[in-house]
Amino acid sequence: MPLHVAVNQNHLEIVIALVNDKEDINDKINNNINSLHLAALKGHKEIVQELLKAKADVAATSKEGMTPLHWAASKGDKEIVQKLLEAGADVNTKNNNKMTPLDIAKRKGHQEIVAVLNGH
Repeated sequence: MPLHVAVNQNHLEIVIALVNDKEDINDKINNNINSLHLAALKGHKEIVQELLKAKADVAATSKEGMTPLHWAASKGDKEIVQKLLEAGADVNTKNNNKMTPLDIAKRKGHQEIVAVLNGH
């Protein structure tokens, strides 16, 4: 749980220290989200990068079936979308509403994200 607090508050140095201390980066909290979900949702690019370097689970799903890629696509965050794709996130994963990250980006009007996802 300390990792989730540090991620939520965008404390990069604390996140790095906790990851180095072998904090469980895939531990889930409310609504079944892990620290990578939270970083993607909040738009914390540097923390996303650190969690990916530590092998955070890019395929983890929340209670709603959302992956970190779903959240990044929903927020229209191109840099995080690209980082997640480079780490192996699946563009075809559907959430509980049968929507892919591409579907969500289209619905939100994030054309730049739509282009990135279509290219993958």
